[in-house]
Amino acid sequence: MSSLVNQQSSSSAMSEEEAAVGHALCLGNSAIFPYILDVAIQFGVFDVLGKAGSDAKMSSKQIASEIRAKNPDAPCLLDRMLRILACYDLVTCVSRNIDADAGDGEHGEKLYGLSLSGEAFVSDETKGSLAAFTVCKNKVEVWYVMSNFICFFFIIIYQFLG
Repeated sequence: MSSLVNQQSSSSAMSEEEAAVGHALCLGNSAIFPYILDVAIQFGVFDVLGKAGSDAKMSSKQIASEIRAKNPDAPCLLDRMLRILACYDLVTCVSRNIDADAGDGEHGEKLYGLSLSGEAFVSDETKGSLAAFTVCKNKVEVWYVMSNFICFFFIIIYQFLG
């Protein structure tokens, strides 16, 4: 009986992991936010969060310093990008209160961690990574050009045929 329970629990854990990888694969091939995902992969955001550990939480300032961003606005821009990735469950997001007497105008900061779906984009020699399978920007731009061409073509045909 206990082996049956162990099999069911291990199969449900495996199906949860498979669902997470499937979710990551769908997002990687989506036309909604490939630019943000591409930038996060190129900057190594998933790798930084992966190196920190599965339970670690990092601020956008900490991540920006790890990727050695030279732009002084990088933490703010990175925070916006991480919020969008959190909406798609690629990273986790929690808020932490900061001392209100610090005088910096902020009373809280967001801390980000790696979700199960986000782990699929971490560069790993043993498991591999889905980073190579994301839709690149060129494919998206070709699709926009192609759709504009098709619309323009039908307008010309309609005008020609009356």
